[in-house]
Amino acid sequence: MSLKNIPKIHKVGNKYRIQTMINGKRYSATRATQEECINWFNLLCNDLAVNQKEEAILCLLEVIELYRKRVLSRLKSGDRATSIISLLVKEHPDLVTTPITDITPKHLTAWKDRRLLQVSEGTVLLEMSFLRCVFEFAINELYLLEVNPMSRVKRPSKPPPRDRRITPEEEAKVLQWTRYKVGEPPDTCRKQVGWCFLFALQTAMRRGEILALTAEHIHTNHVHIPHSKNGLSRDVVLNSAAKEMLKDIKPLKDRLFPIRLDNFNLIWRRMQQQLWIKDLHFHDTRHEAISRMVRDLNIPVEKLAKITGHKDIKTLINVYYNPTVDELIQYFS
Repeated sequence: MSLKNIPKIHKVGNKYRIQTMINGKRYSATRATQEECINWFNLLCNDLAVNQKEEAILCLLEVIELYRKRVLSRLKSGDRATSIISLLVKEHPDLVTTPITDITPKHLTAWKDRRLLQVSEGTVLLEMSFLRCVFEFAINELYLLEVNPMSRVKRPSKPPPRDRRITPEEEAKVLQWTRYKVGEPPDTCRKQVGWCFLFALQTAMRRGEILALTAEHIHTNHVHIPHSKNGLSRDVVLNSAAKEMLKDIKPLKDRLFPIRLDNFNLIWRRMQQQLWIKDLHFHDTRHEAISRMVRDLNIPVEKLAKITGHKDIKTLINVYYNPTVDELIQYFS
């Protein structure tokens, strides 16, 4: 440490103020004792040394991996992020290997334009949101950036919310293809996909929430979700059909099924191709389940939000409740 970096400590009232200059930047703090001032200075030097090292070597992918470990590991939205990360590595190696301090809005705009030729605006918006969070992490946690380069990239138009309903015929086709029947154990991965599909229609639970269930989460009349997508816990009441389905399985020690997410997605895509069911996402079961609960049970919206885990009731009503014209007519009959 050079002489210009030696901190200066002055007593101000009944406290002590420490000042120092490192790499042309001034730092200061106020502490109760001189010893606390010295401790603050030592921590500052350590942090700056680590940050300088990270700044020198971290490319975008390395920052993404840090974000995955420190942030995504605490969230239930990690499945989608994992897919985005895998795609970035596979199809955009030039971007992810660029030092994060060198990435500009021009780089990101070029990436966005390429993606818009491949996928929908909604998918691009999700991926942009993920990268925006990564850059914010680099700003607020790693101190590698001062400005988020994604903030200057024009966002594509937001598509209207999905209102895809699942018809009884489609439900029957999915169950027939997966070979799952209520009352029989889902002893293959294919049957487990069918079980999850039908259980989601009965409970409005997300795919990740179902796959994360363990024996200790299952109770007589409800299942407990300790960590949902928004980070909160909730209890999902079980109807009689869902209770019967739970009798078909013997949960493993750590989860209900051994099926991995990538295998689940592979089976789901294969089913879509073979059944020629247009544009069916597993998440559409959540739309369908919520719409059925309103239609069949007349559950008040504030209570329904407790079951589904929506913090914003507007999202529940405007996005996930998708009544058909015939269902609306029934209310006036």
